[in-house]
Amino acid sequence: MDYQINTEEITMNEQIANMMAEQSIELDYMLPDYCPEVFKVLRAQMKPNILSERISGNRLMIDGVADITVIYLSENSCKLNRIEQKQAFTKTVELGQECDGCFVSIRAKCESFSCRAQNSRRLEMRGAIGLGIAVYQNRTISAVCDCPELQIHRKPVTACDRKFYVSKEFTIREELRVGESRPPIREIVDYSAEAEFGDYKLLANKVICKGELRLHTIYLSEQVEQPELMEHSIPLSQIMDCEGVDEDDICACRFEVVKYDLDLQMEEDGKCTAFTVEIGVRVYCEAAKNRDIMAVDDCYSTSCEIEAEAGECTVEALLGELKKSHVQKCPLHLNQGAVSLIYDLSCHATNISYQMDSGRLMVLCSLQVGILAADSENMPMWIEQGIPCEIEVKDTDVDSALSFIPQITVKTADYHMISTEEIELRAELEVYGLLYRRSTVRMITGVTAMEDMPKVREDDAALRIYFADERESVWDVAKRYNTSVAAILEQNEIDDETLSAGEMILIPIMD
Repeated sequence: MDYQINTEEITMNEQIANMMAEQSIELDYMLPDYCPEVFKVLRAQMKPNILSERISGNRLMIDGVADITVIYLSENSCKLNRIEQKQAFTKTVELGQECDGCFVSIRAKCESFSCRAQNSRRLEMRGAIGLGIAVYQNRTISAVCDCPELQIHRKPVTACDRKFYVSKEFTIREELRVGESRPPIREIVDYSAEAEFGDYKLLANKVICKGELRLHTIYLSEQVEQPELMEHSIPLSQIMDCEGVDEDDICACRFEVVKYDLDLQMEEDGKCTAFTVEIGVRVYCEAAKNRDIMAVDDCYSTSCEIEAEAGECTVEALLGELKKSHVQKCPLHLNQGAVSLIYDLSCHATNISYQMDSGRLMVLCSLQVGILAADSENMPMWIEQGIPCEIEVKDTDVDSALSFIPQITVKTADYHMISTEEIELRAELEVYGLLYRRSTVRMITGVTAMEDMPKVREDDAALRIYFADERESVWDVAKRYNTSVAAILEQNEIDDETLSAGEMILIPIMD
């Protein structure tokens, strides 16, 4: 018997890998001759950046660079000294299956970093970078959609039929001035840049991303010994090609600073009131859109036995874009002694994760607070503390099936001095990202009729009486008695395929 089986091509986005990998960083650094000798290391930081990634077969190759900065003091000196180093790395990760043509999302974070002076001119640096890796593919399944000879059960499924990951690196070059009210620059002590995402706009095959580059510079002047602070902002705007995206997609973007070079601009009189920056920025975009389908997940024949082939895939349904503001206020004890003056305070979020707690989606992180200060003898000191932070993002009835990669931006961070040993921190945070619900979908992909195994009626009764349980499915009853759902609904004059209460129903038996 040849069944007239109709099929359709269904595209779904499927996560095929979600793993963590670790990359170690080891560096023995000898100070150049022009650098003062090391007496005390005040601050040592490492910031990992992903430069490129590529998949070949079952392997993922990641190229990156670790930006290392060290602030230190020389003996009998209050002057801050800075050294910086870039350590390139390449990591190969086994994915466990062929993944050519897949999309990959990588998040790099500093898991640990330490720096100690072996002697006055040699530094030993050791660290570990954590790599969060998610691999997705747009999978096309040829699934059964209809067959007149079969009883068909369809299940409504909402899923991302496609998901896009695109990235682009670009360079910002600007000349920045100190400002008329500030003294000229003698020496740069420290500098950093944070790229903050603002908004996006979707066009056909294009994503327009906007944001802001915030620059923070600490320098020494000729007039005073204590550090001076400068803040600058540079608008960001990029147009990215993303084949297939349109105005109906929902998007999440992020900017990351991957390179920062600074050069002082000396004037003819030997003064410096301006500097140029060259900053490499990488923008990442994730776009997705849901599609509603009726997946055929079960079927049977009333005339003979059949063999049904089925396929399963894990899919994600986009629940929407989440964005939540949060203000973290807490006292901070300066446990390294009395502080006479605070030069600078910085704050960023690390160890970002999420969990469900009694139906609430909670984002967890550690706020790493760094304080450049002076003690009672005007000697520079660096104080660093981690503050645990919990942010309630959303009430939801979905628990373990959620998929979420939260991003946290520290919008502002300031403080109020309570005493020489305590401050009150106030940090304004913003959590954002795309929230998905993950589920496993079963679809019938093929049917073979067993003509030598016809179904035989046990008796000549045209109707049977059946006592159904509460919430029992009419499909299950019809399949058990080898009849059709439509026949049971019509015979009992009911509309819902799930019986709301335990009741007696009549089951018409089909020939």
